[in-house]
Amino acid sequence: MRKPLYLQRGNDKLGRSVRTWSMPAVSGCGPAPSEYCVQRCYAIAFRRYPGVMRAHGRNLLLAQDARALEEALRTDLGCLPAGSVVRIHVAGDFFSKEYARAWRRVAREFDSLTIYAYTRAWTDRAIRRELDRMRALPNVRLWASSDSTMSVPPGDWLEARVFPAIAEAEDAGFVVCPEQLGRRASCEECQLCWRIPPDSGFRLAFIDHVQLQRAGEGKYSSSSSAT
Repeated sequence: MRKPLYLQRGNDKLGRSVRTWSMPAVSGCGPAPSEYCVQRCYAIAFRRYPGVMRAHGRNLLLAQDARALEEALRTDLGCLPAGSVVRIHVAGDFFSKEYARAWRRVAREFDSLTIYAYTRAWTDRAIRRELDRMRALPNVRLWASSDSTMSVPPGDWLEARVFPAIAEAEDAGFVVCPEQLGRRASCEECQLCWRIPPDSGFRLAFIDHVQLQRAGEGKYSSSSSAT
């Protein structure tokens, strides 16, 4: 019997009903990360947990064989009840077109599940072709992740940009993540990232986790409370 995938329940931020799939940060990201991303990636903190890194590494090894990955994902996703939400890549990214194609194929097959991800792989032309086909599926939401060191994502993508401060994001016309602002207790409660229309041109801001905490803003403010 094969070992189970690291398809686990979400944490306090995501909500316990959200399932996640991850691989090692940076080494499991392929051509996607910018220099800023490599330096500031919050998922690098997972390296402090040997058990998590073993599981992420196992997923990355499996993902090298697209056919084996599809078979394994079908087994795991097939155990989820209809209506379940799956976030791809709390850590990691679409590192190749073959890997992206595998996810597209299983996402199309499991159309009763909602699948979403933030990705910087839109910067790679070959991978983006697969992602464009994937995000056309009605049960998929893909966000073009970006930061100030990168070019502007294609205009027909949903954009999720990282900012150092709330005011800077709002001045640029972005909507700051409600969970980070303390207005929603979790992604499970908010649901914006998988319910927003894919053709809405929505621009979402995530604030650098470390700088948000240092500034005592948003959910770290003494006056903030999720409602």
